[in-house]
Amino acid sequence: MNRIIIIALLSIFITDSYSQVKGKMNLPDSIRETLAFELAQICAFDQGIRNEHLIRNYGKEITKLLPAIDSLNFNRFIEIVKEFGYPNKWLLGEYYTHKCVRRVGSYILLHNPLRLAEPEVYQLFRNEVLEERLDAEFFALAMDKYYVLYEKRSLHNSLFKTSPGLRINGVCITDKELSDSLRLDIGLPPLEEHEFIYE
Repeated sequence: MNRIIIIALLSIFITDSYSQVKGKMNLPDSIRETLAFELAQICAFDQGIRNEHLIRNYGKEITKLLPAIDSLNFNRFIEIVKEFGYPNKWLLGEYYTHKCVRRVGSYILLHNPLRLAEPEVYQLFRNEVLEERLDAEFFALAMDKYYVLYEKRSLHNSLFKTSPGLRINGVCITDKELSDSLRLDIGLPPLEEHEFIYE
């Protein structure tokens, strides 16, 4: 009898632990709905200001507004991640099927590369990667946008390596040690030897 009770308790503990790893916590549907609605609002704000009609007719004004709006959206998104974890299907259930809810994280990270380099922010998203709530390859892509824009080099060999203004379109062999350490830090294997560029 004691054996059965112990097995039952272990099963509950393991199931609960797995659920928390994948989705941070089991949320009531009402909270999931509210959370999904807030993520959709952030997405609408992010994409709405980038509306083609607005940019065509108010380009200068939009350019001035974008940094402030992106920062505001980023701050709202960060608070959600801190409290609930990075949005994913385990956290949001059926609400994750909505395109704006599913994509908002990628929009926010890619539109705020400078913020990703802040130590506290980097650590937050690194932890989300290690907890398997955020895809490591995507986080590497978002970080590489920072390196390309602000350091004028690619360290993850992402699509951003083709950006204009770079001395070489890829990861330089002299950056191999740094590239390897950055990738290993988020659970990715180092780049293959043939992926580096020799000057």
